[in-house]
Amino acid sequence: MNVLTVLPSNFGYVIFTYLYSWIMLMYLGIKVGAARKKYDVKYPTMYSDKEQVFNCIQRAHQNTLEVYPQWLVFQTIAALVYPLSASVLGAIWVTSRFSYAWGYYTGGKTIYCIERLNKWQTHLNSVYLFFFVLHALYTSF
Repeated sequence: MNVLTVLPSNFGYVIFTYLYSWIMLMYLGIKVGAARKKYDVKYPTMYSDKEQVFNCIQRAHQNTLEVYPQWLVFQTIAALVYPLSASVLGAIWVTSRFSYAWGYYTGGKTIYCIERLNKWQTHLNSVYLFFFVLHALYTSF
């Protein structure tokens, strides 16, 4: 069976969303690499005892990696039936991860830097992930 006969005709939009998410992950990883160099945090050390801003940059990347597999699963399930809306929601979610990271990058005196984020930045990602779960559940019925 040819996979193209199973996928919806506009599934290409979803593939573009996956590519956009790859760009986001690469960006976050590059920011961590640059912060390692700037703050002299050598591998395999994950967090710095001295530089809280580095910890914020690292944590933004790690948090994204923690939720990324869930997003991929729900994005794919929803996209099998509703590729266009899944792609739009996916692009919004990826964009919100940029915003989330930029909020984290501001640093601060706390190790997790969460006080520096606006409320909409902290919750927007969860809202979009929740919509993906609902979208995937609706698709399954």
